[in-house]
Amino acid sequence: MAPVTRWLVVGPYPPERGTGAEAARAFVEARLRAGDHVHVVSPRPTAAHQHADLASFRGLRVLRDVAKAQRADGIWLRVEPGIVLSPGTDRRRGLAERAALVLWLRRFRERIFDVGDVGLLPGGRAGRPVLAAATRFVAHRAADAEALVLHGADPARVQRATDGEPAPAPTQEGAAPATTQAVAYPPADLVRDLPAEREAIEAAVRARAQQLEVARDAGG
Repeated sequence: MAPVTRWLVVGPYPPERGTGAEAARAFVEARLRAGDHVHVVSPRPTAAHQHADLASFRGLRVLRDVAKAQRADGIWLRVEPGIVLSPGTDRRRGLAERAALVLWLRRFRERIFDVGDVGLLPGGRAGRPVLAAATRFVAHRAADAEALVLHGADPARVQRATDGEPAPAPTQEGAAPATTQAVAYPPADLVRDLPAEREAIEAAVRARAQQLEVARDAGG
């Protein structure tokens, strides 16, 4: 199977703050360094390529059209309220949202879920098809990783995020590559407190990617 080279990244994005925005930035940074094409869609105005209301079925329709236009073959999706899946909804709507999401995800060869709200990924009839659809989960807390496995996610597909490092590059099987030596990465000062212009964000991301590459070479 050919490697994924065109990514749709869906989630909060700088200059918005928080775990989701930082995780999206790190992933975009890593993919740009690898030479991939990346298109970012955020649920609020940010330095992403575009923003839109991503809630429920309306959001799924937006993302479907964007993925088709961008010819995306991989997706990085932040799991949090307001991005397709709705918290506190009735069982029938919850099943419908998750069935529609699973159907749409089939178009991608790589499907990475960055887990912000693990409660949106329950087990049972509603949640397990979504858990089976992801090729990789990135959990930022040990409790979330444990909950994913408890709900039925394949433990081999659940990865713990590491602060200060970009997400490991995806593989054709969807698993993160093993690392043999820890690298002392410099702090991410280049990508903090950026102005709300996409050009400035992209320039900072590329500079940070080069900084990380130098650190890897020095540590290797």
